[in-house]
Amino acid sequence: MVFNKRDGYTDSVVGLNKINNRDRWNIRGQALYEPTSDVTLRFIADYSEIDEACCTAADVINGPTTAAVRALGGVVLDDNDPFSYKSSLNIDPDNTVQDSGVSVQLDIDFDGFSFTSISALRSNDSDFLNDVDYTSLDILREGGHTKIDTITQELRLTSTGKQTLEWMVGAYIFQEEVITGDTLYYGDDIRTFFDALMTAGGADGLLAGVEQVYGLEQGSFFSNESFVNSEFTQDNDAYSLFANFDYHITEDFTAIFGVSYTKDEKTITVEQINKDVLSGLDIDTELTAFGVPLSLIPTLAPAIPILNSIQLLPPMPSLPNDVEQSKSEDSKTTWSMRLAYEVNDNFNVFASAATGFKASSWNLGRNSNPFLADQAAMESAGIALANQTYGGRFASPEEAKVYELGLKARFKKGAFNVTLFDQTIEGFQSSIFIGTGYVLANAGKQSTQGVEFDSVYNPTENWSFTLAGTFLDPVYDSFVGATGIDGPIDLSGEKPAGIHERSITAGITYSYELENGAYGYVRTDYIYESEVYLAENVPDSLTREVGTLNATAGLSFNNGLNLQLWVRNLNNDEYLHSAFPPPIQAGSYNAYPSQPRMYGASVSYEF
Repeated sequence: MVFNKRDGYTDSVVGLNKINNRDRWNIRGQALYEPTSDVTLRFIADYSEIDEACCTAADVINGPTTAAVRALGGVVLDDNDPFSYKSSLNIDPDNTVQDSGVSVQLDIDFDGFSFTSISALRSNDSDFLNDVDYTSLDILREGGHTKIDTITQELRLTSTGKQTLEWMVGAYIFQEEVITGDTLYYGDDIRTFFDALMTAGGADGLLAGVEQVYGLEQGSFFSNESFVNSEFTQDNDAYSLFANFDYHITEDFTAIFGVSYTKDEKTITVEQINKDVLSGLDIDTELTAFGVPLSLIPTLAPAIPILNSIQLLPPMPSLPNDVEQSKSEDSKTTWSMRLAYEVNDNFNVFASAATGFKASSWNLGRNSNPFLADQAAMESAGIALANQTYGGRFASPEEAKVYELGLKARFKKGAFNVTLFDQTIEGFQSSIFIGTGYVLANAGKQSTQGVEFDSVYNPTENWSFTLAGTFLDPVYDSFVGATGIDGPIDLSGEKPAGIHERSITAGITYSYELENGAYGYVRTDYIYESEVYLAENVPDSLTREVGTLNATAGLSFNNGLNLQLWVRNLNNDEYLHSAFPPPIQAGSYNAYPSQPRMYGASVSYEF
């Protein structure tokens, strides 16, 4: 059993509780039963809970809407210090997770081969409630839930004993049910916020005027009783048949071949209750003055783009419907080949080639909209909604191919491994957060060439030095229609955001033994990651570069007691994990800052 607790490190400037605390625990147990010398049964069960207030979202660029918030008495944090660890949220965020699982593994030894069966069940339930305008005004809140139930079954037959041809064949079955949804609640300050934006933009009284034209009650647009509730289900059934063969051409030279067939089916449902009155109006065609569309009246036409810009969440059609597909069926045969040669007791070289496959990924969020190709059919069938937008329900499968050349070296006082690789992904599945949800899309092609290595050197029994690194050259060979700051962009020939070209980790460990038989150690490690853009839809000025130092000291006693003291981010390294545009605040950007220097103690007991 493990308990993990930590105080929050982000202070509220409006008198609420600290956030970014740690409050979680888990328990795990296993039992082994051997009825005969050839039969083994292993039972494993685990359960965990999380109940925390997450996460700190710093203001890194304050756009033009900041003035409206402050004019209404709201607090927007300054964007010149994203590492002040302060929060202006008007509610305490709440995030809870309950996770549990059980598995049973059966191993039976036969003459010349063994049989393995692994059956597993897992359940995950999570809920959250957050202030998603990131100001002290009550503009937007979001609550959500997700329940995931998974059943897996793996069966394997594996050859035993030293043979010229060693083999393994098997099957894997996967069943998963996802029930997820979220609700965006419009707060008490949302209407006054938009009225202030209209006034600042020279359109004072525009919302009230449009309500009057439609014969709506004053205050219908952005009412504090408005909400958008989106609910999704996904049933995923998949199976894989696989085989692997190791052919020992000589004692030192081995050829390895693997093949796998995968079939994946997903069935989706989508339901939405959208009470955002303004977002449900087709302003371009429906809004008229004296029976004449505004677009034809020169003095009133400028109001249309203003109104379009504040239609926060246009309605999302339900699935299934008479036009769109609500099910994906994907299948693929993938393979791998590897040649390994043991030069001598110290050196081993290898070359490999492999293919990979990832099935269709569905968008289970508010930006799940029909493909543009379905527009005409939906309008013809009469199921297109007013002011409906188009984009995409899912990202199609991606297919990967990778080639590797490598060396493994072992010495008396250390080891060194290095691999050169060339990876290409056709139809790379991209997922970009745009403030109100995620946009899924397929890049035409994304490739990465690089080298990775890891090494260890032990000059004495007490000292150990480690060094590892990865050097990459990633690029979108073709990606037309990617999500940019102002809409779709062409990223062909550009480097993907969020992928560090250089990553290095180094560590030093000193181990020792006490007279009472206890073991102790002191360890320090350093992590470096080169500068990289955070996302394709945020300004280039928002980057991440990591240079973090950690330190740990511990003691392990013969009675099973373990003590550990640790300091994470000893040098107080500051960097941003990711960045995104917040809802309804065009030109503003928020980001998740790294944790400050943290220190603590861990106690464990093994029995």
